[in-house]
Amino acid sequence: MHDLVVRGGRVVDGTGAPARVADVAVDDGRIVEIDAVSEGGRRTIEAGGRVIAPGFVDVHTRLVGHSAIRRVVMGGEATERAATAAELEAMKELLRAGLRAGGVGFSSTWAQSHHDAAGRPVPSRAAPAAATRSTCSWTSSSRTS
Repeated sequence: MHDLVVRGGRVVDGTGAPARVADVAVDDGRIVEIDAVSEGGRRTIEAGGRVIAPGFVDVHTRLVGHSAIRRVVMGGEATERAATAAELEAMKELLRAGLRAGGVGFSSTWAQSHHDAAGRPVPSRAAPAAATRSTCSWTSSSRTS
């Protein structure tokens, strides 16, 4: 008997193969079978009408966001102006803390289409290019600090 069997979902496995309806069996936290699984599971999830994406990891949720650290340090002015040297240093410390806590990198955007819930440009769009490049350089140095 498997630890877990997810039955009847549309499997999208990331290989480029077309999605297909299949079952997924898991033992000891590892996928052991993707097919029509005949053996039962200690736990079974009926996934009909849902997508099963084995091994999918959304790494975006593990990045330290530029807009977030600008808002923490600069408050309401994060979308209005460039950061001071002292504010950049405070952002550097937040980035280091985020990486030590499990973040795998730093994300930023200057895309003109990125706005917050109030329709304002996200804070990273107010950061000058040189300051953003400097912040990116902190990512590698933070791994050893």
